[in-house]
Parts: sequence; C-alpha cells; structure tokens
Amino acid sequence: DTEFEVMKTHPLIGAEAISRIIDRSARPENNDFLDHARQMIISHHERWDGTGYPYGLQGDAIPLAGRVMALADVYDALITRRIYKEAYTRDKVQEIILAESGTRFDPDIVAAFVASSSEFYAVSCEFPDEPVADV
Repeated sequence: DTEFEVMKTHPLIGAEAISRIIDRSARPENNDFLDHARQMIISHHERWDGTGYPYGLQGDAIPLAGRVMALADVYDALITRRIYKEAYTRDKVQEIILAESGTRFDPDIVAAFVASSSEFYAVSCEFPDEPVADV
C-alpha cells in the first residue's frame, strides 16, 4: 500500500517537470505543445468514473489529452509482455478496454479506439518494447 501511494505521485512529478520547462521557456510558441504534454502526464491515471488519481477528476473534467493517453497507456501495458505477465492478444486487449468503457475510459475515446484498433496494433508491432527476433 505504501509503495502504491508513492507510485501514484508520478503524474504530479512529471507534470511539475514539464511546468518548470514551460516556465523557463524562451520560446512561448512551444508552450501550447508542452502544456498539452503536461495535461497528458498529469491526468492519464484519472478515470472516467472519478475513481482515478491524482485528483479524482470525472468525465469531461479530465483533459481530453489525459483521456486519450489513459487508453493508450493501458493498451500498451496489456499488449506488451512485462516481467510480471505475458502479452495479451489483440482480442483480449479490446475486450478489456470495451469492458471498462464508461468506468475507466471515456466511451467516445473507446469508440475511436475500436474504429482504429488495427492502427493501434500496427503501431505496437512497429515499435515493440523488445527487439523482434530475426528468423
């Protein structure tokens, strides 16, 4: 429980880092892009139903950038092998994401994901976390 509480601070730490870059930027024309990145970082663990962190934002109160990143982050975590789990199949990943539409994820973002799931998968194949064996 203690480790999880520490882990939950990473969106705040990342957003603070980007905020410092924005504050010190000599190129204000880049600030919109950096602010978009900050929104993604700080809100990607918020949940559509309000049970996420760090602020417990709900629905449209979650920045759009964070809602998109939340689904992309989970997709990557599920489709990729991790030290603690094997990679899930495309169908299983889609099943999990669909099941969490309206609770974890914005239903409109889930609908966009379903409409472009082939592209999601193609990107995951093009940029794997570990090298693909040359056979």
